[in-house]
Amino acid sequence: MCAIPITATGALSAGSGCVIPVPLELENADAGPTAAPVILSASPDEFSFSNNGGIVLDVGDTRRLGLTIRDPDRQDSLYIRIFVDYDPLNPSNFSSECMVPGPSDSEIRVADCTTSTICTSALADGKTHFMEAMVADREFLDVSDPRAEGQPPFRALPEDAAYSFRAWPGLTCTVP
Repeated sequence: MCAIPITATGALSAGSGCVIPVPLELENADAGPTAAPVILSASPDEFSFSNNGGIVLDVGDTRRLGLTIRDPDRQDSLYIRIFVDYDPLNPSNFSSECMVPGPSDSEIRVADCTTSTICTSALADGKTHFMEAMVADREFLDVSDPRAEGQPPFRALPEDAAYSFRAWPGLTCTVP
């Protein structure tokens, strides 16, 4: 227990505080259920977040999208959904999904996702589209699951899930 001195006026004494010991086994430490997985990078180069030219994908493109993800909780499986032009007021289904099974020996993991379902012929309209990846440490809930009520369709997660997004604002779909 830690005692914090209080002055006669009821204010905390300056310079007081508690020292919380840090775990000595950091290599095997578990970040706990609230640590959000984060997408660090994407490959190949066409999908790089520093690619200012945008992404051009053919309808049915067979290239793979590699997402390097950091999740401090090595016990988690990671679930990824890719959305194109998602609008919570008029939601459409996800375009692609993939997962990385847990547990893992490393905080850094790579998801191998298909790109073949990202661009449809309806998206090959000459316009620039907004593509985003959502990574979560729990499985996505089905739209019919009562726990999904009040959450954006196709993005709903269990209450204890942690998640993050990464976006590519310049996706162009073309007909091969």
